[in-house]
Amino acid sequence: MVCQCCGIEVRVNALEVLQGNSAPSHAKIIPPVAGRDILEGIMIRTIFWVFVFVLALSFFGISIRAIVMSPAGQDNFVYLFHLLIQAWQWIVGIVASIFYTLTHLWA
Repeated sequence: MVCQCCGIEVRVNALEVLQGNSAPSHAKIIPPVAGRDILEGIMIRTIFWVFVFVLALSFFGISIRAIVMSPAGQDNFVYLFHLLIQAWQWIVGIVASIFYTLTHLWA
């Protein structure tokens, strides 16, 4: 909603308006949660596409359970998990070194 008198985009707390606690000329500005709407849209799209993907696999007769339970599938998951752990440790090392540098730079 855009305020008519100053043109600032505002979000109105409906409960405060119903209780009469809002200012007469301006609504109370409630800061939006950063990225909330974007994340909700991404989550809904992701759920939709996962659903479509599972339907497509079912259409072609591919069983996810058979893939996961096969020795090759389990080996692939172990390998991917190992790569994920290495990437996480690398990222944590970089962040820790940056944090260490910044804390000792300003100390």
